[in-house]
Amino acid sequence: MSGEKSSEIKIKVADLLQKLNWNNVSDLVFYATTCLSQKSYQTAVSDKTVTAYFSPVDDGEEVALKAEYESEGNNVCSTIFVRINLKSTRLDLFVRQFEEHVNEAISNSYA
Repeated sequence: MSGEKSSEIKIKVADLLQKLNWNNVSDLVFYATTCLSQKSYQTAVSDKTVTAYFSPVDDGEEVALKAEYESEGNNVCSTIFVRINLKSTRLDLFVRQFEEHVNEAISNSYA
């Protein structure tokens, strides 16, 4: 996978997430880690944050969106893994699918 292509897709995905009310992480975190964006959810206990990660997949033709959200000591988003082909022209579909999975996992969690 071309690092340049992956970086280009990462920026586009972050922009699409921002349109869905996710917050961009700092430039340092964005460019130095796989961390992509964060979003706060109000719970009965307190505001909690879900974090989106952008990772290359072994085959080099895809990247993956993953999420982390702790509830009762577990990452309730641990099974969320949305693969994006680097040649895809419909990133918005993958990002919306990711958002739906995250919302569902969090709504099914305790807090």
